[in-house]
Amino acid sequence: MDPYGFKHSDNKDWQEKDPKDWKPKDEYGGKRNSIRLEVFMHALSGTEGGESGSAGTKSATRFGEYKLADKLDKKDHRWLHAKEVDMVKVVLCRFIKSQVTGQSLINAFAKAVKKNPTDVHKTPALSLKQAEVRAARINKALSKGLGDDGDGSDSKCTFAFVLQTVLKKKKATEWELEALLDHFHALFGSKPMNECEVIAGRAYTGPLYVKMNGSLQNSTCGGWSV
Repeated sequence: MDPYGFKHSDNKDWQEKDPKDWKPKDEYGGKRNSIRLEVFMHALSGTEGGESGSAGTKSATRFGEYKLADKLDKKDHRWLHAKEVDMVKVVLCRFIKSQVTGQSLINAFAKAVKKNPTDVHKTPALSLKQAEVRAARINKALSKGLGDDGDGSDSKCTFAFVLQTVLKKKKATEWELEALLDHFHALFGSKPMNECEVIAGRAYTGPLYVKMNGSLQNSTCGGWSV
């Protein structure tokens, strides 16, 4: 599937190119890299609604298995470029940063251990008090990593940079951060959003926001700036 809203003439063999070279149909400002809706569909475990037509009924498509999405057939709507798989993790890190608590940390680690009890990288059990302290430190490290690598309107942040920041500050191990990614992604999966809900959320944080905010900033009402 060609990236929605992209110029077909400028995107021949687009799946073989680096996402930064994909050409959007419209310029949205903010010097942002284009992020396809599919990235958010995977992050939120969204469901693409089925369709009925002369060719029969098309079943709904469930997104969410993002870690191997770059290995899917390129005709599959769920396919992601390897760098888009990375961006899904960045989107999840944004959520973790604002939602991580001591209890969610304990739950995330417990699920990871249950999934692979022989993993030598697992973290020893934490008390709630210890977990609260760790959660606050992880929050701070994620904020630093996301902020320093430009996780703003231009959307150029990478998970590798976020991970290195967290490791450098010794606030979490790679195993722990992956456990948090899996835990919070599963929370989204437990209450999957439909495609319309994902589009609405994306519109608020993306192209429409830039257009609306830009218009408001350049508007006046009774001599006052809006």
